[in-house]
Amino acid sequence: MKCRVFIIALFLSLGFGAKAQSLVDCKENIPVDFLIPNVITPNSDGKNDEFKVVSANLIKLHVEIFDRWGIKVYTLNGTKDIWDGTAYGVLQSSGTYYYSAEYSTTCAPAVVMKTGGYFTLLRPN
Repeated sequence: MKCRVFIIALFLSLGFGAKAQSLVDCKENIPVDFLIPNVITPNSDGKNDEFKVVSANLIKLHVEIFDRWGIKVYTLNGTKDIWDGTAYGVLQSSGTYYYSAEYSTTCAPAVVMKTGGYFTLLRPN
């Protein structure tokens, strides 16, 4: 989540010259902006060659990628990690792949959120 932080100041006059003040941080959660590809074409043309998650406000990211049979083919750890369409040094075939992601944001670093989905890997015939 992106967040906006508001600081609310409360000042009280208690009489007899006594004063109290308090500062409270209030966070407003806004949906996370991140991009997860729906198609990758790892053919070394420089366009859509890899699976990567792009976001400005993710601080932790763990993504597991599975083939159509549910076999884990790759794990991304961190926002700079990518998958190039290989598993254990072997080119993976064209088809539908699934991902499961856990992430934390700059707004709520202690909160782990989850998402998942699928994408297509396309290779030339």
